[in-house]
Order: sequence, then structure tokens, then C-alpha cells
Amino acid sequence: MASSDAAPERLTAADLPACLALSDLAGWNQIEADWRVFLDCGAVWGIRVDGEVAASAALLPYPPRIAWISMVLTAAAARGRGFGSRLTAVAAAEAKRLGLAPQLDATGDGERIYSALGFEALAGLTRWRREGPNPGGLAPAAAPAPTLADDLDRAGIGFSRPAMLRRLASRGPAVSGAGFAAFSRDGRTAHHIGPILTESPDRVESALAAMLAGAEGRALIVDANDAAPGVAALLERLEFRPVRAFRRMALGDAPPPDPARYCAAAGPEFG
Repeated sequence: MASSDAAPERLTAADLPACLALSDLAGWNQIEADWRVFLDCGAVWGIRVDGEVAASAALLPYPPRIAWISMVLTAAAARGRGFGSRLTAVAAAEAKRLGLAPQLDATGDGERIYSALGFEALAGLTRWRREGPNPGGLAPAAAPAPTLADDLDRAGIGFSRPAMLRRLASRGPAVSGAGFAAFSRDGRTAHHIGPILTESPDRVESALAAMLAGAEGRALIVDANDAAPGVAALLERLEFRPVRAFRRMALGDAPPPDPARYCAAAGPEFG
């Protein structure tokens, strides 16, 4: 397809290497397993330039209320042509067709694009990182009881996603205790801890302590809810440092996260 005729199209598993190349070149943390979630459970759209995938966007339904938009990426050589806006609009239209409210986590650059499409801010998040010589993942452990994890997740973010939590539990340690559950997964440059879900803010330290056991020497990231009481101070004390800000945004009726219960996100890929 000629670059002047570039149009959004649904991508398939055959396009996975091209999608992974986009996130790698952007310096993002996703690996093949992350992209497979969208291809298996949702949808990925792309725009080709000279036959190559030059931009992407993904949609992950969380029925009956929310659809999550992410992986809005454009190759450096194709930027400035509105591809990100066009693909986000395609994903949002599909969410509405499914009767779901689109929601996403935006970077600073992305926030301007999404605001122009009608998205409104719900909350702020900050990525915290602790460096380590080993970017590899931690070994999977026994997952939290499904009912406990789903109840905490629904109370924290206002919608349910049990299938996603099961996938996360298969990727890395997932821990639980009295009033908390936390998940993690492997990544390209660091092991991602989240979501961290609690019945009350005083359980965050217990959740992080359980997750960090055995994590010595690992590069780690946590996408913390800025409004969660005490979380930023705790991460700083644990030698994490803030590296990037996100803005949670929604188009239409969508619940803001509860800062007392939703302490850290599963990442901008999954909410």
C-alpha cells in the first residue's frame, strides 16, 4: 500500500514482530507476551507505510463497562501525520460499538491527542523504577485466591477483569495476604509490579514487602496511583525513583480509581 493511501487495518499474529519492533524502538517495556494479550483477547489496528507497520493501537474489552485502549505507537519516520489520533479513534469507535466506555493511561504527549478526541482526566499516575543489574523476570508463585483478587480489583478501579488477573498471575509472582493482593510480570527492561490492590492504605507496605522478597538485583517498575496515601514516600524509601508521569483518561462515563484501594496499576497496557 502506498504511504499516501495508508489506512487503519486490523492486525493479526503475523504482524506481532512488527508490533514488538514498534514498542522496542520506543523504549517501552513490553514483550511478546504482552502483545499476545491484545491479539488473543482484544484487537490491534495498524497503519502501514510502504508495506510496513508504522503505527499501532490496541483495545482490550473489560465488559460490561470498560474497554482499555493502549499501545498507541508511531514509528519515528511516520510521526506528525495523525496516525495515532486516527488509530485511537478507531479503537474508541469499536469500544462504543461494544457498549463499553474507552479508558486509557496517557503520557504527556499522548494527553494532548486524547484531550482533542474528547477524553477527560480521571487520575494521575507515576512510574517509579528501582535499578538492578538483572532485568529478567521473577519466578511465578502461587496466585492469590481469584475471588479475593477480583473483589479488590473491582473495588479499586470500578470494573472487573478476572481473565487479565489470571494471565498476570501466570507471568510472575502474585501475592496476597490479609487485605491485599499484588501481581507482577516480566518485561523487556524491568520486572513490572502491579496492580497492587488493598482494602485500606495501611496494607500497601505488606503487599510490597511480599512482592519484593527475592527481588534483590532485579530492575523493577511500579506505576503508582499519585493519590494513594503514603505510596510515593514508601517507594522512595525502598530506593525507587520517579521516571515518568501518566494521566488516566476516559471517554464517557467511567469510574475514577479509588486511591485507598488501587495503589498501583497493571501498567498503561492493561490499566
